[in-house]
Amino acid sequence: MRSSDVQGADRWLALGEAIMAGQTPSRGLGQREAAVVMTGAPVPADCDAVVMHERTRPREGGVSFWSQTWGRGLNLLPRGREMRAGEVVVAAERSFIRLG
Repeated sequence: MRSSDVQGADRWLALGEAIMAGQTPSRGLGQREAAVVMTGAPVPADCDAVVMHERTRPREGGVSFWSQTWGRGLNLLPRGREMRAGEVVVAAERSFIRLG
């Protein structure tokens, strides 16, 4: 979602695109629109906050939601924050377990 779309008491947004893990968003967010984003999937470029599914409720062709905290960056992890170029993510091992 775009946090500026939910200032004040009205916390309802229309639902737009559903973005699955491994899929790239096909467009940005419309006015007062939210995208459904699966864990690990990239968010649309103009998205600046994510509300977890557990804090949402489907309503009238859209979604209503609540949260204790609002603002840019809510539940977002910027690209490159956990790992950097050249960093070892998984160390190579010399032994293998053969399955089947």
